[in-house]
Amino acid sequence: MRTENYLYIFLGTALFSTLLVYLFKIVAFKFSLVDAPDGMRKLQQYAVPKIGGAALISALSIVLIILTWMNKEITLSPLLWILLPALGAAGIGLFDDFHPMSPWPRLLILIFLVVPLWLGGTKVEIFSSDTISFLLTVFWVLAITNAVNMIDNSDGLAGGIVFVSSLGIGLISILFGQFLVASLALALSGSALGFLRHNWFPARIYLGDAGAYFFGFMLAVLAIRLKPVAIDDVWGWLIAILLLLMPLTDLFFVIIRRISEGKHIFTAGRDHLAHLLVDFGLNSKTSVLVLIFFELVGVLFATVLVLTLR
Repeated sequence: MRTENYLYIFLGTALFSTLLVYLFKIVAFKFSLVDAPDGMRKLQQYAVPKIGGAALISALSIVLIILTWMNKEITLSPLLWILLPALGAAGIGLFDDFHPMSPWPRLLILIFLVVPLWLGGTKVEIFSSDTISFLLTVFWVLAITNAVNMIDNSDGLAGGIVFVSSLGIGLISILFGQFLVASLALALSGSALGFLRHNWFPARIYLGDAGAYFFGFMLAVLAIRLKPVAIDDVWGWLIAILLLLMPLTDLFFVIIRRISEGKHIFTAGRDHLAHLLVDFGLNSKTSVLVLIFFELVGVLFATVLVLTLR
């Protein structure tokens, strides 16, 4: 695929995402699909639409449909093996946005969605055993999906992290000729950029669990399918971890903190890295910029490692 085609994918999803968010904001207010302040965890001063995820998923889907129609290098079948389970994850999040579920049913459904993903070739293949491969794939997808959902706690944070991490995945996959991974990653990054136009502080629309689950699921898949040629699997997974450094750090920080305090790991609370930085005296916008910079450092290290090992 020519370099300018990747640019069209990125810019196309950014444009569609920006425009569709405007439309979805109107729909959200018309049908009361909003997040209202509650004085506890929802501290915004006014009601904010929470269906931003639906807008960016629509934008990404439109671009990918056009891409498969115009470009013979990417066929529909491998795309659907990835996209349909990701849409299923978004469906869980959308249901949870309006009818909150307990964590265990959500986890079980996500595990079920990994089955077609694994059968379609998205596998963690560090070991030869299919059983271990499947279990590691489940663990990775659950970890990244929930990590991205958990960092959706400050205006612009989840969108900014997904923009940086998926852009890094896209650029590395271009270096190794992985057309499908590069196209999906750049489409994801473009949709995140378009969404940030509306979600940056103060947010005019929220990602919602639907968008966070979709973002997280897709990042997990792309990190698995990013397979730099001639790079050992162990180094490959270090690269994947660096590309998702901030959400993984936040996930393990919160889990360790809650366990040490005797809390259930699924307990909602203001105990994430973004909240910690605010407690240290930073304002919300600055704390988000610090964490996005942290993610950018991880992506740059991953890129340098790839260029060194190739």
